Amino acid sequence: MERLVLACGGEAVNSVEGLTPDVLGYAGVVREHVLGEEKYTFIENAKNPHSCTILIKGWFTVLKLPVA
Repeated sequence: MERLVLACGGEAVNSVEGLTPDVLGYAGVVREHVLGEEKYTFIENAKNPHSCTILIKGWFTVLKLPVA
């Protein structure tokens, strides 16, 4: 959840009542993709992203390097 907030520029809220326009972030495209047995959420066209993940997939292993 923290990385989603960093990627989209919003704020985490605990209830629907807490949703207001000033806490919402922005993403142009959000899609989920399955690589092997893992599900990944890709967020594209964020206005001011502060997070990313570099995914390097090899023959036998998958290496995820979080960068924040």
